[in-house]
Amino acid sequence: MTDHNPVPFDFVPFSKQSPELRTPDEWEKEGRLLSGKIDYTLETLTPVHIVGQQTRQGNKNNYRITASKFHRNGAIPQIPGSSIKGMIRAFFEALANSWVNQATDEYPAEYKKRHIGFAALSKANADKKLDFGPVIPERFHPKVKDGKLDLASFLFGLVLEGDGDDKAYQSRLIFEDVVADSSMLDHDSVKIPDIPGSAFMGGPKPRMNNWWYFVPDSIKKRRVTARGMTRTSTDFIGKEYWGRKFYYHQYPENAIRWYDNKRNWPHSVKKRGQFVLNYYKYPVETVRKKSRMTGHIFFERIPEPFLKLILCALHPGENIRHKIGYGKAYGLGSVNIIIDRVLAGTSDGFLPEYQEYPLQTEFIKTLSPYLHENSLTWLALILSFDEFATKCQYTYPPFNPHNFQKVIDWDKYIQAPSDTIKVNKDMAEKVALSLFNVKRTIHFRIYQETTSAWDNILKRKP
Repeated sequence: MTDHNPVPFDFVPFSKQSPELRTPDEWEKEGRLLSGKIDYTLETLTPVHIVGQQTRQGNKNNYRITASKFHRNGAIPQIPGSSIKGMIRAFFEALANSWVNQATDEYPAEYKKRHIGFAALSKANADKKLDFGPVIPERFHPKVKDGKLDLASFLFGLVLEGDGDDKAYQSRLIFEDVVADSSMLDHDSVKIPDIPGSAFMGGPKPRMNNWWYFVPDSIKKRRVTARGMTRTSTDFIGKEYWGRKFYYHQYPENAIRWYDNKRNWPHSVKKRGQFVLNYYKYPVETVRKKSRMTGHIFFERIPEPFLKLILCALHPGENIRHKIGYGKAYGLGSVNIIIDRVLAGTSDGFLPEYQEYPLQTEFIKTLSPYLHENSLTWLALILSFDEFATKCQYTYPPFNPHNFQKVIDWDKYIQAPSDTIKVNKDMAEKVALSLFNVKRTIHFRIYQETTSAWDNILKRKP
């Protein structure tokens, strides 16, 4: 165990099993078709920020956000129904081993930013500077064949475009916007960190030259020429994403306090022989912790087992809670969905009669025919909001000589006769552990699981 904190996010591994695909008619045969409405209360466990209007200043080099207001529709602060739907859908896709519906596809090679390009869903393409792809396993790509689609797309809808194969399947779930009372808003007591120029946290910046976002595949020698001198470095090449990304729950004050300490995170950097400030904070307008708002979800022609599954996804067990909005890496956005009432009726007839649907204390595991067991285990490890979540700090590694700043010199540390070494799981772990005291951030799983917090995380159960 080491003294570093776990990273704020983790991955639900992709299943080796392909998603089950059926036609909409085949999915509908799973039970009597119900339509109706779900009334729920959204309770904020930590402050929540949905980005609205932002004020900014500076140019490309010293650009900074000065304030971020909560999202509004007119003058009314709201959490868009699309944001809530996206949150639940991402959880449901992992839980039910469904396709990956939303993913940034292309990360092209770019000078001084990313020297190896890759694509999430597309194939490698030299013209687009994409050296690898796809890094999401193809069995999880949304692709309708013979009219068959996955369970999440059957319920939440799907739009596919391109290659003359455009398809659209209407969502059977409508999430209304959730209105926040103005009295719930906290205007400036939450201030989150950033660096001038571009955000260093909160956005995905995957690179193919380490095993941070990617399952290990190989180690490659790289020659770099600068100022007339050639030196060697090492690329730790991956082959596919570790899995589906989710953020841990924590209290924002704990995380932000850690970043505020200069001994933990450098607040200045040396540029052209001088130290310049490289850390600032700006206020974000939030809905306060322990606020409660009402929400509504309408559903149409959903087989009864899947209605139960949706209810369980909304409120998944004793400890698992959801995260929404901006600043999740700092602990913002933890919410609890409390189901208040469900009205449901069969879809037969022109005007169906809705009756109160019995809310069962049914545990999510009882719906196992539609769930992926290992995914549920990982969702509980990451998304449990328990006593440990209120105490732990999840933070990014600082950019210093023991982490991402460190370059592993091939000639000094690897010393292999071949310029490329293929690795399996065990070999990759041995390499990362042997270099851990030189550079901690080679291998995501090694970094995460060598923290003192990992034993407490492993105790979490669905």
